[in-house]
Parts: sequence; C-alpha cells; structure tokens
Amino acid sequence: TELLPALDDFLGGSSPRKVAVMHTIGSHWWYPAHYTRSQARWTPEVDSRIVSEMSRAQIVNSYDNTILASDSFWKAVIDRLRGSRSIVIFISDHGESLGEDGRWIHSADAPEVRSTACFVWYSPKYASFYPQKVAALRANAHRRVSTDYIFHTVLDAGAITTPVLDRGRSLLAK
Repeated sequence: TELLPALDDFLGGSSPRKVAVMHTIGSHWWYPAHYTRSQARWTPEVDSRIVSEMSRAQIVNSYDNTILASDSFWKAVIDRLRGSRSIVIFISDHGESLGEDGRWIHSADAPEVRSTACFVWYSPKYASFYPQKVAALRANAHRRVSTDYIFHTVLDAGAITTPVLDRGRSLLAK
C-alpha cells in the first residue's frame, strides 16, 4: 500500500503515455511483515523467524495471508486503471517451497521455486484499442514460457518500437 500514493502521483502527471514499474515485496520471508492484522485471515501464524520451530500450518497460513494482502494491493492498482487504456503485467521473481520434500521458503532449487506466479490484466479500453494483442494473449494463456518473455511482452504491450523487441517472445503476439 505504500506504493499507491506514488502511483497516484505518477498517474496524475501530464504525460499521455506512461510505463510504471513497481517492485513489491509480496510473499518474501518474514511473512508477517507483509500483511496487516486485518488481513490475517488464516491462523495459527508464524511466531518465530526460525523455520524449524514452526508447524507447516503456521508457515502456510502466514504465506496465504501474504497472498491475500497482495491480492488487495493489485486490486487497488487495477481499480485506479480500470477506466483508462491500461495493462498490468505481474510476475513474481520466484515461487516458494512450503514443505515439499522438506524444503522451505526459497533457499533450494526446486520445481515450486522455479514456477512463478504471473497474471496479466487489461482494461476494456486497452482491449478495444489492441484487439489483436488481447486475442494473442488469450491464445497464449496456457503456453509454457520463461521470465525472459516478460521484457518483450512489456515492450509490446506499450507499443514501444525498438530493435530489441522480439515479438516471437511476446505473449501479445501469435
């Protein structure tokens, strides 16, 4: 929520074309620092920074509370953009181990750590202005890609013309 006032200032600026990049903390360890008491829906929560001292339920519940907080944040971002020609692209920097084969947090290379969360939201105005891009995005919804697609997708989403754009690695291209 600390980023929202800065986003409001940025959106209120005079430039007609804007690209905002926001780095959020999301669901990184120490989980309780990333959600408010009112967002603590699942209990028991973690009460120690030493993972081995806690139950799986405590860790998973606290992690889930961070997801609820992240959902609330992204809803607030999207609500600010709903009436404009906008697109939001979110990707996590890594996944999280929550006890799979005894692994916790993201300290070991594991399939769940390599599988990152990602979503794309676009406004109705964006969809009407770029119907081909939205159709390609929908067609690519279940395509397995890597994080290097995000750079090209962001350029394509903003209609940024540059020789470094590889439309073959944009999720907005068929």
